Amino acid sequence: SMITDAGISEYLRHDRLVAILSLSDTLISDRSIPKLSALPMLSDIRLDGTCITDSGIAAFIGHGTIDSIYVERTAVTPEMLERIK
Repeated sequence: SMITDAGISEYLRHDRLVAILSLSDTLISDRSIPKLSALPMLSDIRLDGTCITDSGIAAFIGHGTIDSIYVERTAVTPEMLERIK
């Protein structure tokens, strides 16, 4: 089923220690990012084709374990991605 902002908590409830998370082409938006950025072991997140913007993705600035963020076909700018890395 399609993952939405409303359903993200239930989706993550089963695995809080997930390292790789693919949410590409789902219906999530900036509202979900605080929950995603709170995942302590997350190293690779795929958000291509979602409604994520710079203001949402900024929650990953300073995240200790993020190595890769995929945001093709989103409103996230290259400048914001540089701030996260």
